[in-house]
Amino acid sequence: MKKLLIVAYCLFNLSLSGQNTVGLLQYDEGSFEGYTLFSPINTGTTYLVDNCGSIINLWQSNFKPGLIAYLREDGSLIRTGRIQTTFNAGGSGGRLEIFSWEGNLKWANNFTDLQIQTHHDIALLPNGNILLLLWEKHSYDDAIAKGKNPDLVSVEDGMWSEKIWEIKTLPDDQFEIVWEWNSWDHIVQDINQEAEGFGIVSEHPEKFNINYPPLSQSPDWMHMNSIDYNEELDQILLSSRNFNEIFIIDHSTTTEEAKTGTGGKYGKGGDILYRWGNPSTYNLGTTDDQKLYGQHDAHWIDYGLPGEGNILIFNNGFGRPGVILASTLEEITPDLDGDGFYELNENNIFGPQETVWTYPDSLTNDFYEGRISGSQRLGNGNTLVCLGRSGKFLELTETEDVVWQYQSPVSLEGPIPQGANAQGTEVFKIQKYGYDYQAFEGRNTSPSGPVEINPNPDICHTTSINSLEDSNRISIYPNPFTEVLNVQVSSNMELDLEIYNQLGRTVFSCPIKNKLTLENLNLKPGLYFIQISDSRSKYLKVSTLIKL
Repeated sequence: MKKLLIVAYCLFNLSLSGQNTVGLLQYDEGSFEGYTLFSPINTGTTYLVDNCGSIINLWQSNFKPGLIAYLREDGSLIRTGRIQTTFNAGGSGGRLEIFSWEGNLKWANNFTDLQIQTHHDIALLPNGNILLLLWEKHSYDDAIAKGKNPDLVSVEDGMWSEKIWEIKTLPDDQFEIVWEWNSWDHIVQDINQEAEGFGIVSEHPEKFNINYPPLSQSPDWMHMNSIDYNEELDQILLSSRNFNEIFIIDHSTTTEEAKTGTGGKYGKGGDILYRWGNPSTYNLGTTDDQKLYGQHDAHWIDYGLPGEGNILIFNNGFGRPGVILASTLEEITPDLDGDGFYELNENNIFGPQETVWTYPDSLTNDFYEGRISGSQRLGNGNTLVCLGRSGKFLELTETEDVVWQYQSPVSLEGPIPQGANAQGTEVFKIQKYGYDYQAFEGRNTSPSGPVEINPNPDICHTTSINSLEDSNRISIYPNPFTEVLNVQVSSNMELDLEIYNQLGRTVFSCPIKNKLTLENLNLKPGLYFIQISDSRSKYLKVSTLIKL
């Protein structure tokens, strides 16, 4: 028995925005065929849905997300969880969980104590290890010894640096830290000559200015909110909301080298290799040079996709000058030579000056999310967008046409009914996986219905049909047909046959075993779809049918 991907069909240009308030709103020709993974912020369930919004799989945790989940090629779900801790800030996590495809908890551990706390995002490495983002708490005295302005740090709360752990999971819920980096080791400051890291800030773009941002006493100094890994460069990309800036550091160093400014493939240890978005953080440039405003989800576009190697950023627009509240997607090509080194321009600022692509091309408050949110370049060149606060997902073509829309139907108490207003449906960011993603190989990916309660009648059919049968064992003839249609199945099992029209309405159904001859179906001439499935609603064949 061999596995075969059998293509079914969708009624394209399907717009449901007039009748659906949640779930699928639009599904047009040109959308990328695959499955979308999302973890609603207010519940413990992670969903994988097809383009029709039907559930392909789900995983249930006892913890709300903290804040992300990813699907590994082996079919396991890597998920962060939010637990009660002493770190009270947006994006708090504290827990990491690994579930099997079947939903069983395989591994879990808490990453929190009085000094550290995981938060926001993780990155999955090709070797199976995981990069964790952590806050590390430092006392008021430690901050002053580092050159922190006493007016910018709380005596009670101190301040938090950003730490990265690369961990290897071990049996029995154990783990090993195999690599470590900390922003605390890469400080510059210009207010205390006796303190560590004293220097001229503008001459050290490779360091973090401990006294930025100005006027802020929040212990959450940098508020990193995303982490990504580039295997080809062996580099890590970070996003800091408070700095309105993205950073790239070297991953090829040892942990000891990562504490210094020397060593590693690029010779700079754990210092910053590249930064972009707001040069005022290192006392260069003006407000005109600032590009990012409270951004999220900075990541490299995967190799093999349009724009490969570029960096894609959801620029939230929080604090953007002017009266318009507007978000944008920013795609940039860093000034990178062939060996992975980044170059400063004549003003000692990292380029580029202009983006490769910005969406939308003019600011509008119709496209605005003040926090969370993300994007992803897809295999057909489309761009997937998560409007995080509203929990709305969009897919844009390369010509910026919207071809797919989905509104998360999961609120504080779980799924809500169709027709209800979407409130409390926040989602941090999402991921879409094509049908050829290895996680789906040999697994049942039959849809089991929409996420929302009391959905509208199913009028959508995707190409997400994985069959464990050889399609040659099912014959439908003649096609086109006039009055008589024959269906032959090389199986002794009783199967279900269904014919539905272009509106997705069933016009004929019956059981079938071995061979069935259908006469006088009383169908008007036109295009129909025929579906054959087993008792588990596992699609064995779906194809077009033409009545003359």
